[in-house]
Amino acid sequence: MSEYDSKWKTYYLDSLSRVDPDNAKKYEKKYDSVVSGLVENKLIPIIEKYGYPGERLTGVMVNGPLNDSYKRSYGNNYANVILIHYYTWFTKCRFNDLLMKEVIKGNLNSQSYASFIDFQARVKNSSSCNPMYYNEWHRTNDSTKFKDINKRRFKIGLSKFQEIDEKYSRGKKICKDLKQGNYNHIKLFYWCG
Repeated sequence: MSEYDSKWKTYYLDSLSRVDPDNAKKYEKKYDSVVSGLVENKLIPIIEKYGYPGERLTGVMVNGPLNDSYKRSYGNNYANVILIHYYTWFTKCRFNDLLMKEVIKGNLNSQSYASFIDFQARVKNSSSCNPMYYNEWHRTNDSTKFKDINKRRFKIGLSKFQEIDEKYSRGKKICKDLKQGNYNHIKLFYWCG
């Protein structure tokens, strides 16, 4: 499924829409129909029958060279990528309850679920639902909504998004220090790209 999604994303969005920008909307609609069919006809029936195909059910996949443990990463995000592509344009909420049940069961991680809903909240072109931000991937800057956002995040096991921002800022400062030769830091979880 992931290869199929990637093939048509590359064909319609990464190739044709760039070569022919005047018809970019037409190519977006074509890709949207491809990814919608994939999600609705293939992925959702799998989730309904077996559960979300995340690392809990299908195991982790090793990315990178097997002989170098410093350059390896572990993950299984095929279904996540397909659903991110789906929620980029398609905003009906009919699968949100199913995905929330998968979060509760432990098959789908909270960050991924919050990201899907953030894509819905960003697009918001559907009258069938009113998705609210989790501020995980896309964010609202409306400070009057921050308290409710953090309540929603807490319900699915995420910390306040302000704490995530503080940790990211701390990591950026540490990376800057490392570039300047200051190596007196306790290595936690930060990445210098």
